[in-house]
Amino acid sequence: MNETYSVVMALQDFMPVVLSSLGMLFLARFVARQNANFGKAAHIAWVLTTLGGASKATWKLVMAMTNGETNVAFFNDSLFYLMGAGFTVMAFMLWYVQREATGRSVPKLGHPAVLPIVIVAGVSLASLGMAFARPEARTWYLIMLMLTTVGNFATGGLAIRQSLRQQDRVAAALFAFNMVAILMLTGMARIEPRTIPLEWASQISNTISNGAFAYAAYRVLTRVGEAVRGVKAAAAS
Repeated sequence: MNETYSVVMALQDFMPVVLSSLGMLFLARFVARQNANFGKAAHIAWVLTTLGGASKATWKLVMAMTNGETNVAFFNDSLFYLMGAGFTVMAFMLWYVQREATGRSVPKLGHPAVLPIVIVAGVSLASLGMAFARPEARTWYLIMLMLTTVGNFATGGLAIRQSLRQQDRVAAALFAFNMVAILMLTGMARIEPRTIPLEWASQISNTISNGAFAYAAYRVLTRVGEAVRGVKAAAAS
């Protein structure tokens, strides 16, 4: 770890976390403008994904500062538990507002967050069970990776659909670019051995893709604001 990851690189890894957090915040605010109850759950999703990204970046920073001698496994392992939950909840909230916009019913089960929470809790319990039953295996990791990946791509796909509904092809293309970049980064993560140029390439690519995600989410949010102002102006005239 200490041979391929410096403190400077570890600090830079917080940049994509900040950009991703901004993007999720913009999406949460978009959801809140459509439905306040959904917006509360969406903001919780924003907090969860931000904590997940920050925990992973903090783990890297601690490892780099101690030359790989201090491995706080909790920071590393909590990444997928937090991000998996966050992306799943956000995906459901985006789905809910899009259904409401077309006049269709929403399966709230008493509260809008109940259904995604049940799914997240079930998958997380299965993962924890495998971690205790087979600690030497990586089955628990694969379970949470699956939840995070599905939630992430569901969020991205629904964001693309929202962009197209707002007739914003630029935002849709940026969301699609982010999803393609995720697949590329997944492939790059499997390359061995890890080298300094490869680590920098991965981090810079991650920063660019999350910057695209943040800007696209900002466009989704501001398009809603423009629509609201247009309606108010029409009513005033």
